[in-house]
Amino acid sequence: MRPPDFEYSGPGTLREALEYLDSRPGSKVLAGGQSLIPLLKTRLASPAALVDINGISELSYITTGRGVLRFGALARHRDFELGELPRQLEIFRDVSKQLGDTQVRNMGTACGSMAHADPAGDWGPAAVAVGARLIVESVDGRREVMARNFFKGPFSTDLRENEILVGVEVPFSEGQGTAYTKLKRKTDDFATVGAAVSVRVSRGGSIESATLVLAGAGEVPVAVEINDVVKGRTPDEAADEIKKVAGQAGEYQEDLRGSVEYKREMAGVMALRSLRSAYSRARGD
Repeated sequence: MRPPDFEYSGPGTLREALEYLDSRPGSKVLAGGQSLIPLLKTRLASPAALVDINGISELSYITTGRGVLRFGALARHRDFELGELPRQLEIFRDVSKQLGDTQVRNMGTACGSMAHADPAGDWGPAAVAVGARLIVESVDGRREVMARNFFKGPFSTDLRENEILVGVEVPFSEGQGTAYTKLKRKTDDFATVGAAVSVRVSRGGSIESATLVLAGAGEVPVAVEINDVVKGRTPDEAADEIKKVAGQAGEYQEDLRGSVEYKREMAGVMALRSLRSAYSRARGD
């Protein structure tokens, strides 16, 4: 099917992009296009205009300094898969390596994935788990939104019509480990269920705190309270409890990927795998 007609703009600066977006209500931002282009072809999206930000070089970066990882709207999945990352944030490499196929990873962007807000997406849960700050900008100025407050529902976020998600900031520190594990039917599939974990480990080797966020478990990334289960313990000591807590969280729907019971069982398995991996990384094993 041919996409509907639309205006096209390829601005060279962020300011130009924001001004164009502000002047064209109903416009969409094009970065990697791995989600937007299929929606256009099937006419599930009919924007008045496309604002192609690929020519804005200032949005293409991944940097680390003073305990903060920063990346822009044009940081591709492949950049995280192959580039250097703080060892505390290996979760982003996990996400990228398990996401889509090579073409998707080469073209798609982390910020684009978060802005798309698919309930089975991988970047949202990872961003929530590590306490990411999302930077959004419009002609009216710039504001920060915590990842946990960004996702409002299926394909719905806190982004306003004239705003662009221009970058992300992620704090990290010593003693931290992160991981993401997901179950999928085939190489390029979305998550049947996924588990993003961030842990902080004491010098004695026990867990001081932990955050678990599930993908595919509801309309938005589902944060699960696990501190009471894991604090002062190791993953193996808390294995049965973590699987039970994770399995009971979320609101699943039966579909082609599996039954509700199957998804709950796998949520527990993925949560424990991610916890073990994050714990091992925090210890430097």
